[in-house]
Amino acid sequence: MVASGGYRIHVPDYTRALIRRIVENAEVWWCTTWRHRANDEIATFLGIGPLPFVDDGSAIRSVDWKAAAARPLIDRALAERREVYWIEDFYGEPLVGEVPSAVRFIDTAPDGGADAVLTPEMIPSVLLEGTSMSQEVV
Repeated sequence: MVASGGYRIHVPDYTRALIRRIVENAEVWWCTTWRHRANDEIATFLGIGPLPFVDDGSAIRSVDWKAAAARPLIDRALAERREVYWIEDFYGEPLVGEVPSAVRFIDTAPDGGADAVLTPEMIPSVLLEGTSMSQEVV
């Protein structure tokens, strides 16, 4: 459990190793309503350096701004023939109509339940190269 911004966030024991491996293998951006604050406490807790973050310049707390604000980054990555993965607790439908169809969605709340959690099985192997996550996360 980590406390940040007045919230308590459940973080399974394996999450730090999982996120570090993804950061080692991919260009990772925060795209969260926390914006730059995700680096203040969450990145430190995960043991990763500050990450670049998507920000629309507003103080909107809903998620409605995310797809439009991330679109230039997505378009650039796809133009450079890079894969784009959007990891999110969608609690419903991913933003399929709001971003290019090449974006691959990883929904940490696939059943829409309140206990959204990222598990190693959700992550494509290309993002976990160089390790056996089953060994590292146990």
